Amino acid sequence: MKKIFSYILIIALFSMPVFAHAASAPATTSPAQETTDLNSPSLAGKSLASKKAEVQTALDDIFSRLTGLSSQTQLAINQLNVSGVDTSAAQTDLITANASLNKAKLDIAAFSALTISPKLSNSANLDILKTSANTAEASLDDTKSHLIDTLNDLKAVVPDITTDSQ
Repeated sequence: MKKIFSYILIIALFSMPVFAHAASAPATTSPAQETTDLNSPSLAGKSLASKKAEVQTALDDIFSRLTGLSSQTQLAINQLNVSGVDTSAAQTDLITANASLNKAKLDIAAFSALTISPKLSNSANLDILKTSANTAEASLDDTKSHLIDTLNDLKAVVPDITTDSQ
């Protein structure tokens, strides 16, 4: 019984921040949108290099958070598997999330590799940076969606644990 309670607690702890964020986030915007928008008011008046650096930092931060959540979710899946709980649906969604995370890593690296060309106008450089940042952001959003699906799958098997043990 203690073991089952600990697994429920693990899943609850890992899923609460994600579900709380998913429930409070507007459906039309992503959490990355504010920080990765090169036209954001917080970036007004800064050079393109400075804007790029701030967006790079934001993308790296979001990537890091999603990587940590993915690792924690895998640990929860492993613990539930040890208990004999079927987590195949969650594992499948987590594999998809990790594939999206790998794509995001490549997209962020591509953004990082971009250089601001003095041969191009500021608006042309800005358009190139925006396109690359939006691609990376879309990959991060895709990862977030798959991680939420994974946590929903895990949440669905938690009642099975409590009813089976009674």
